[in-house]
Amino acid sequence: MKIPYFEDNWKDAPRFDKKTVKRKNILVILKHSDREEFCLLVWKKFWWNSLIVWWVDEWEWYIEAAKREVIEETWYNDFWECSLLDLEFNTSFYASHKDINRYSIEKYVFIQLNSMQNIWVDEKETQNHNFLWIAKNEVADFLNLDNNMYAWRLFSTWKEEDIEYLEELKSFKWYK
Repeated sequence: MKIPYFEDNWKDAPRFDKKTVKRKNILVILKHSDREEFCLLVWKKFWWNSLIVWWVDEWEWYIEAAKREVIEETWYNDFWECSLLDLEFNTSFYASHKDINRYSIEKYVFIQLNSMQNIWVDEKETQNHNFLWIAKNEVADFLNLDNNMYAWRLFSTWKEEDIEYLEELKSFKWYK
């Protein structure tokens, strides 16, 4: 199977004069415990509306990284279902706040909460974003990053791929 590759081609396009740092990322599709709502992030310093996202430490398993990130980003900690989805994308963009290019190998995890139990975590973990619960039928219109939108499209329609949709995205290429 070919791996979809998304390269920013606007303001955050990779820059040839900057170092590229490669890392593994986890993106989490987090479902509410008893409503058809999903938790999404609104970033304060960037224009992103996204899934829960962060990097995976080298020693970490993807599901454990996803659980850690959900706790850190939202404080929710009572998980009912956690599963690694059969989605892998690669993305590349210029991270102006770090003055480097990022090359990200992304895996996606689905988590459904068992309850809305949460714990208080250090507030600095959430200083860069707010999280919102968005109705399932509004998620596609809320997300604004191509890789997140495509992942949501596949997840919500149970498709393995959607070539026609990918070809409409200006940031999309096949991974070489």
